[in-house]
Amino acid sequence: MVGGPFMNFLIYVVLTVIVLSVVGLRHDDATTTVASVTKCVVPATSTATTCPSGAVVAPAFTVLQQGDVIKSVNGRPASSWDEVVKVIQASPNTPISLGIERHGAVQTVSVTPVENENYVAGTSTIKKVGYIGVQSQVHSYYKTESLSGLPGQIGSQIRQGLDALGNYPSKIHSLWQTVFEGKPRDAEGAIGVVGLGEIGGQIASSHDFALRDKIAFLIGLLASVNLLLFFFNLLPLLPLDGGHVAGALVEAGRRGWARMRSRAGVSGAGPSREGIYVDTAQMLPIVYAIASVLIVMTLLVVYADIVHPVHIGG
Repeated sequence: MVGGPFMNFLIYVVLTVIVLSVVGLRHDDATTTVASVTKCVVPATSTATTCPSGAVVAPAFTVLQQGDVIKSVNGRPASSWDEVVKVIQASPNTPISLGIERHGAVQTVSVTPVENENYVAGTSTIKKVGYIGVQSQVHSYYKTESLSGLPGQIGSQIRQGLDALGNYPSKIHSLWQTVFEGKPRDAEGAIGVVGLGEIGGQIASSHDFALRDKIAFLIGLLASVNLLLFFFNLLPLLPLDGGHVAGALVEAGRRGWARMRSRAGVSGAGPSREGIYVDTAQMLPIVYAIASVLIVMTLLVVYADIVHPVHIGG
């Protein structure tokens, strides 16, 4: 009964080991070098691609330039971008001094962050924090994982897979809103086989990704699909494999209890007792209900993947 799910898990482990130990794990480290300066202040929740009418000019727009390297903040050395961001976000409407290196020359500039809705440093939480309008240059590289580090990485991915499975109902609700209420498709929402194939095609044909990026993404995508299939098929619901496993476990438990009663000499628990088994066919009405839900969910996801497909990069 667990042969199918176990094979999914085995495929996941093999592919993950290949990615981590051969291809490597991608790291994107923000540096203290300024990659770009925003012209105006817009909240993180805004979808605007240009400055809205009446928008406030970003404090760093006329102060910092692309390529500036931030060396210090308020006189203290800045060893990481997170340190810079934390000071900026903690100083709304308070002037701060930045020591920068520009074209080989070191100078100090002053900038006053404004209060704006933005992501809190290192989190996915949006709050009103200090903001000056700069983005850092990201250093991307791949690093292979040692054998001793593989169990920890696999364990972390398994926890993420369980979280994703637990959040699936809310993802379906978001998909329902996209299909029937016209809301934008959530790029991190529920997606089906059609959508996965579309994303894989976009990555493979894109010129924005290096060959190593494509290999890591596509193998990782296949590994993730197998991990989620492993968890999904083990749910204790018929007609999934997990439902049959649950029935077998209940039957084994009842037989074990009967054997214990027989050994203890309990009346009616001897060898002449009737056979103990669990008839999963009695669950057919529930099977039909669950299968109907799964069919509706599948059709919903396929329709959304075709009519409102997910596009890499938005």
